[in-house]
Amino acid sequence: MATSPSHVLAVELLQRECHVKQPLRVVPLFEKPADLDAAPAAVACLFSIEWYRNRIDGKQEVMMGYSDSGKDARRLSAAWQLYKTQEELINVAKKFGVKLTMFHGRGGTVGRGGGPTRLAILSQPPDTIHGSLRVTVQGEVIEQSFGEEHLCFRTLQRFCAATLEHGNPPISPQSEWRALMDEMAVQGVTI
Repeated sequence: MATSPSHVLAVELLQRECHVKQPLRVVPLFEKPADLDAAPAAVACLFSIEWYRNRIDGKQEVMMGYSDSGKDARRLSAAWQLYKTQEELINVAKKFGVKLTMFHGRGGTVGRGGGPTRLAILSQPPDTIHGSLRVTVQGEVIEQSFGEEHLCFRTLQRFCAATLEHGNPPISPQSEWRALMDEMAVQGVTI
């Protein structure tokens, strides 16, 4: 997991010191509540480094983790924090002219971010999916999603359809909805 820009830069340095001829892209994972809070500033710091911006060539992936955030902050609070963090990350990326792809590390169970694929994709913040989405499919659901040809085809259909539908146009939460979500998120942690 990434908690600061140094975690990303350390991996970049490791690749350089090991003389990796074709360096792999480094995708920071932000999952715990404190990491999600720090993510926009960490990414802004990375993007402010000219060498790093040249290295990523205007494209960055950021992985959003659901399991630890759900355990630490409870489900509603974690979901709202993930939503707001993604909005902030997109704003940072726009400021620096970087195309940001969200990489969702969702598990199979609801507590690990699982649930209906279509609803999960449609519930993402506006501007976070522009025909570009990356997800992990955890081990416990691989068989039920991709175990047979017809299941695989149907799963891919769901992902593609929801990704296209998301941009048609997504609904931005009104300020009173945001205030209510903030209040429920606080209550969700304290109860």
